[in-house]
Amino acid sequence: MNRQAAWTAAAVCVIAAGCDTFQTLKTGPDGKPVSGLMNSEREIRSFIGRARDPREFAITITLNEDGAPVIVNANRCRNGLEAVSSFVSPPHTALPVLDGAVNGLRARILVDPTSSANWTSIERARAYGLIALAPPLIGGLPQHVVDQVRGTLCVAPTMALDVLPIDAALFYARASRGPLWPLSRSADAHDADFVIGWSMLRSFQAVRWDFGGRVVSFSTRPYAADEDRLLGRVQLEKDFSALVVKGMIEGKTKPILIDLAGDYEIAVDESTMDLMKQVSLGDLVLRDLRPTTLDAHGLGYAGVPHVGLRALSKYRLILDNRRNELLIEAPTAASVRAAP
Repeated sequence: MNRQAAWTAAAVCVIAAGCDTFQTLKTGPDGKPVSGLMNSEREIRSFIGRARDPREFAITITLNEDGAPVIVNANRCRNGLEAVSSFVSPPHTALPVLDGAVNGLRARILVDPTSSANWTSIERARAYGLIALAPPLIGGLPQHVVDQVRGTLCVAPTMALDVLPIDAALFYARASRGPLWPLSRSADAHDADFVIGWSMLRSFQAVRWDFGGRVVSFSTRPYAADEDRLLGRVQLEKDFSALVVKGMIEGKTKPILIDLAGDYEIAVDESTMDLMKQVSLGDLVLRDLRPTTLDAHGLGYAGVPHVGLRALSKYRLILDNRRNELLIEAPTAASVRAAP
């Protein structure tokens, strides 16, 4: 076996690791099939066998002492631009699913700041012209949801959110056919082709979720806070690759994950019937939140309380990357009128 063939065989094992069988159906919390069959070894081999050096896309990938990838110059955005993308999710939901373009082809994209990375599937990666990257070959599992389907790192040379172009967008392509569940998070996002997460959201100066107006804005210009509407300002926690802030629950300081793709009020490790009387995000106090469990929604980051859409979709939230803050604003009158 030559060196290239040996590398490809080893890479197939890396991507397929953790999958019980290539003929296992994925099922949702209700036990119904929601995803197709796992990709075959031949399909995985075909995809990664065409891998190209990341330097061809002006990307540098090295491994640190722990074997984790250190990626430089990916998800490149142009300065001075702002994109405003409307929700295309059903009107009854606040899920931020948007229309975008990947390599010039229309795509539906879920914006999920709990995901550390961007995700798609091998079949979508091939259909949209994404290219596996190696060496080194990088494989991974999501941390924000419980999922045992591994993915391999690949690149979309061009991508666009509204008028804002993004060069060398990186995605993990998971080895499963069909819908992206559990990464799509909900049946209301079953047709999502891609998930963009923290690694891309940190490439912008600011990202604003306006749930009443049903838009997400991506800006490469500094954000000027509307002080008259500012309800809360909280610092980002540094030890997470997700939208985790320093907040308070029942008077105790805790890291809190802000889940803007999760359909619940608050999710915690253990089941409780008691309402969460007070959750503070800076000066904003959320009261009497109905709890659920992380397990009930298949969520990761055990030990970190999650605050979800049902508690937050009445506000405008702004990720200010320049100041490493999350801002929470009251909605504008136009946003309130536009709410479904």
